[in-house]
Amino acid sequence: WFFKKSLYNDRPWRKNLPTSPFAKTTEAKDFTTEREKLRALITEFHQLNNRKTWSPHPLFGRLTHEQWGMMQYKHLDHHLRQFGV
Repeated sequence: WFFKKSLYNDRPWRKNLPTSPFAKTTEAKDFTTEREKLRALITEFHQLNNRKTWSPHPLFGRLTHEQWGMMQYKHLDHHLRQFGV
């Protein structure tokens, strides 16, 4: 519940939130390739706008399309701020 509440305010997520082990990587990445993959994922998400049901989030359970969108926005904003973009 606390997490869902954090989607509906203008405050950025705090620094040093724990990272899920499956999201950690130690291999080198090509910035241009990763940027294009991110752009493609954002486009794909927006194309799902009319989707009625969503798979549950692994940690937060059922989310609406709006909640998924807010989470994606806040997550991306968090990392862009993290790297000074």
